[in-house]
Amino acid sequence: MNRIYQASALLLLFFMAGSSQAADRFPVLSQDEAWKRLAPLTKGKQVNLPTWARILARSLPRTTAGMLVLDQTHRRKNPVGIKLAAKMRWTIAEVNQCDSSRKRAEFDLKTAGVTEKDFKSPAEKAALTLARKLSVKGHSVTDEEIAFLVKHYGAAKVVAMAHLIAHGNFQDRILLAIGDHISQGESLAPISTPFNLRARVKINVPRRKKWERQEVEIPKDKLKKEYAAVQKKLDEQQKRKLRIPLPDWEKARKLFPPNQRKRPPSKIVWTTFSAGYQPILTMTWFNCYGQFRRESKLDRVYENSLFWVITHSNECFY
Repeated sequence: MNRIYQASALLLLFFMAGSSQAADRFPVLSQDEAWKRLAPLTKGKQVNLPTWARILARSLPRTTAGMLVLDQTHRRKNPVGIKLAAKMRWTIAEVNQCDSSRKRAEFDLKTAGVTEKDFKSPAEKAALTLARKLSVKGHSVTDEEIAFLVKHYGAAKVVAMAHLIAHGNFQDRILLAIGDHISQGESLAPISTPFNLRARVKINVPRRKKWERQEVEIPKDKLKKEYAAVQKKLDEQQKRKLRIPLPDWEKARKLFPPNQRKRPPSKIVWTTFSAGYQPILTMTWFNCYGQFRRESKLDRVYENSLFWVITHSNECFY
């Protein structure tokens, strides 16, 4: 899931490259201006957009549409259920001190009719603990904690929890960085407008600054030492037992859209887990990230350098 954290940082950086700062950090488009950017991707009803979407739509309209779909999917269609998803999302927002996400999660809790009595079971408390630990110190989650959740919820729902927590942290980091807030008259409900992210329409985006690469010479002895450390960690990971069994790919195919049911399993293990257990959540994420890569024109050297920094900071072997 570190690719999600990576994307959130990259998304912010490229938005900054395509816009000028304002007194409230970034310009906020009017509803009409924002919909002019998004309209080519949908024939649905143009409802009021959240502030964050009106900020991002100027520089990254396709990515914004992808994020709106992703937000709606997790808030209304996550397999863990609306009640537990809302409580987990509130926990993530509380940990990240993201006020706008917290208010939207409180709206979802109220809409679902959640009360304190709804979260008395050990399994539900364990799910909220997972949300908190993965948000703050992901590497501290233990095999025993995951085994307990799998026993009570099953592997597929635990994978859905991981996606929800990853999405919540991805979203909060962007909202906090751009200064998102709840505007007057803004609806707290997720946007249900359908978007066609595959639509072959041209939407102009601000020109990106040209990347300037600098060569950095790394001493051979340091490089050798770093490589040895990475190889040691890799060997340790390969000896570990899986916390969740690999999905039955033949059964998983039936969960995919009809035009994707012949796809082979990925050689990347986490992708196989995600797509095998939760194909809708996985494909919705990839659709969003794909739009970002298309619009941002990312420098691959910089991308992988930033990816290393984030995984190193999170103490993630990946």
